[in-house]
Amino acid sequence: MNISDVLRKVKQDVNEESEGKQLPSVVDNSIGGEFFFTKESTSAQPVPVNTVKPTPAQPVKKEVAVQQKSTVPVKKEPVVEKDAAEGLDYGYGLSYAATTTVGSQQWISKNLNVSTFANSEPIAEARTPDEWKAASDQHRPAWCHYNNDPSGLYGKLYNWYAVHDPRGLAPKGWHIPTDEEWASMINSLGGETVAGSALKSTDGWASKGNGSNNSGMASLPGGFRYSIGKFSDVGKSGYWWSDTEFNAGGAWCRNLFNYNDRVFRGHDYKGCGFSVRCIKD
Repeated sequence: MNISDVLRKVKQDVNEESEGKQLPSVVDNSIGGEFFFTKESTSAQPVPVNTVKPTPAQPVKKEVAVQQKSTVPVKKEPVVEKDAAEGLDYGYGLSYAATTTVGSQQWISKNLNVSTFANSEPIAEARTPDEWKAASDQHRPAWCHYNNDPSGLYGKLYNWYAVHDPRGLAPKGWHIPTDEEWASMINSLGGETVAGSALKSTDGWASKGNGSNNSGMASLPGGFRYSIGKFSDVGKSGYWWSDTEFNAGGAWCRNLFNYNDRVFRGHDYKGCGFSVRCIKD
C-alpha cells in the first residue's frame, strides 16, 4: 500500500475507536516518487497474524502486495438472465435478476438490494449515525444506502446481524456465501493474488482500478459504513460479507481495492455496513 493510504486508514481507525474524540492530522510534504509497503521476500520469517479486531478501513490479517495485473487467463462464463417465471428478485425487479456461473457455483450478478427478509418481514433502515450505531450496539439487523442516496448503483449496505438473521436475507433458493464458498470461487479465478481483476467491473473504480469482469460478477466499489455510522471509500473499495462468524464481535468478509487486483480476506465488526452477494443453494 502507498504510505499515504496507510496513514489515512490509521487516521480513520483512531477516529472510529475514539468515537470522534481523536482525529490525527496527516500532512504529506513528500516530493519525488511514491513509497509502498510490499510483501516480504520468501526468505523472511512469516509476519504474525494481527489478533486485534480490524476496522474496514484497515484490512489486516493478510499480506499486502504492490499492484499486480492478472496474467492468468480466465474464461468468462455467460451471464444468464433469469426470466420472470422463475421468480428471482433480489431487489431490482425480475427483469434485472441476472446471475453468473463461476467455477461450479452460481451467483447473483449484482449486490443484494432487498429491504425485507425472505419471509417478507421488513428489515429496519438506519439512516442517521445514531440509528446505525444503536442497531450495532443492540445486535439488530439494519440496512442503508451509501450516504442515504437511493439512486446509487451499489445496492444496499447491511450489517452482519441482517446477514445472519434466521428469517433469511437471501431470496428463496439462495443463501449468503460462507467463508469457504468465497474461497472456492476465488480459487477458481486464479487465487487471491489475481482474482480481483476478474471480479471487478470494467468501469467505476477510481485511479484506473477497473477490472476485466471475466467472472461476470461486475463488482463495484460501493464503499462501506463504519459501525459508528460514518460512510467511507466509495469509488475506491468494496466490502462483502460472508455468513461465517469469526468471533463474538466479528465475521469474515472479502475486500477489493482500486490499487491492485488482489482479493483480501479479513474479518470486521459485525456492526459495519457491507455489500452482500448471494449464491445458489
